Amino acid sequence: MNRILAIGLCLLASGPALAWDEAQRNTLARSLATLLASEAACELSYSQDAIRLFIDKQVPANDMQFPTELTNSLFFRAEELKEMSASQKTAHCHQIERIARSYSFIK
Repeated sequence: MNRILAIGLCLLASGPALAWDEAQRNTLARSLATLLASEAACELSYSQDAIRLFIDKQVPANDMQFPTELTNSLFFRAEELKEMSASQKTAHCHQIERIARSYSFIK
């Protein structure tokens, strides 16, 4: 009985470290939304295969909430981009391009 309890506690304690939690999902969805919403505004063209590969590597296959979070975040990011000054957009797009290159979204 003690052995079963010990194993259960170990699994419970390690669970959050191994699990994909809501905070991780939200952070990744918001970050990816920023990158995707910036594609047109920054006059970039992303590789669709690279986007798929990124999702495959970063998002658990069974996460049914990720698409909703991504879509909601995309809406807000697109609105933010419309309000940027020229200098803000220059700085934003420069970093977006660097990020996109780092993930092979662009060559």
